[in-house]
Amino acid sequence: MDFFDAVDHLSGIHTELRFSVGSEFEGLTEQFPELWQSSTIRSPAGKILAFQVGEADEWELAYGYQNPDGQLDFADDDNGELITPNFITNVRVYTRWALRDPGASE
Repeated sequence: MDFFDAVDHLSGIHTELRFSVGSEFEGLTEQFPELWQSSTIRSPAGKILAFQVGEADEWELAYGYQNPDGQLDFADDDNGELITPNFITNVRVYTRWALRDPGASE
């Protein structure tokens, strides 16, 4: 599944999603999807809901992704960047540009 399918599926279950890039990174993560490595989509409390398995558009849902955070799971700002509609739009634009096939005509 691609990043957008994962976010669409998870947003139907969880009220908030966070993106955590797994590699050392400088700059805005949504503008450089080609540099993502071992990235995750997390709940506000940090539970991994989906993870990157290859390029920026290759994702799998994690075991137990459908379970909400428990009452003793507390939100932590250190669990990544909030996935907002603007974040999704930027990823869509940059993914299309950065991960396109250079030999394909558009």
